[in-house]
Amino acid sequence: MKNVFPIAILAIFFASCGTPSVEADTQKIESWLATSSTNLDSAGMAIQAWTLAEFDAREAELATLKETVDVADKNSDNYSKLKAEYESALKDFEADKTKFLQDRKAQISAVYDQANELITSIDGQIGDLNKTRKDPMITIHEVDEMLFKDYFTVKGNVEAKNNAVIFPEMSGKIIRVYATKGSRVSKGQAIVELDTDVIRKQIAEVESSLTLAEDLYTRQKALWDQNIGSEVQYLEAKNRKESLENTRATLKSQLNMGTVRAPFAGVLDELNVKNGEMAMPGMPIGRVVNLDEVYIEADISENHFG
Repeated sequence: MKNVFPIAILAIFFASCGTPSVEADTQKIESWLATSSTNLDSAGMAIQAWTLAEFDAREAELATLKETVDVADKNSDNYSKLKAEYESALKDFEADKTKFLQDRKAQISAVYDQANELITSIDGQIGDLNKTRKDPMITIHEVDEMLFKDYFTVKGNVEAKNNAVIFPEMSGKIIRVYATKGSRVSKGQAIVELDTDVIRKQIAEVESSLTLAEDLYTRQKALWDQNIGSEVQYLEAKNRKESLENTRATLKSQLNMGTVRAPFAGVLDELNVKNGEMAMPGMPIGRVVNLDEVYIEADISENHFG
């Protein structure tokens, strides 16, 4: 075991003060120095040297005794006696060394506590001395001519010139959502598609009827051009064909309404629907905002104008 050399704790206090102009301040400093010296003496800022040499010797004896126990015959009566003697000596050694170290720790702690009390007292006296110092109350600065700028702060909202809520033009079940919230969309890009199977079937039926109507109209017109048949038959065939053509155009227009598209390029700021939900006119599907052209809208008091 390494030897622990004696420890000496020294507290050194340096005080440097100017000569006060007032006699009362001089007396305060002299009293302070006298009190500090007394505190240093009473604190006992030194600890007598202590050593662990005694425990080093006992530890060596324990090591020798342990070697004797290790080489002894474990079946002999002497082995039990040696082992008990070693364990008892080891227990006493650990207890004595622990108490010795705890006593030294308490001794050092007491000195540190006294030193801290003295430092606190010195700090307080330094603070009292600083209170006597008087700083100048007036400071002079040369004024320079310069431009004065006044600013004020107002709260406002950032608004977009192109900001549109998207509504479907027809009712139907949503079968596909093409965009996600926050994604950029181009003008005319499909956002939501509705179920239009019924309309597609109606268009197929109309086109089938229109094929027959066009054939009848062609035949009737050929006869009418030859002055064969009545005008009523010709007009009925013509009206039938044109009516079916108008019906087909209307159904195709409704078919186009089944796809909800972006009215202009921008960001899909809101998306309120999912696949499988029902959409209908008047129910908002989402919102498209063009962030390329924005402005700030704020209320400014009339006091700032003039």
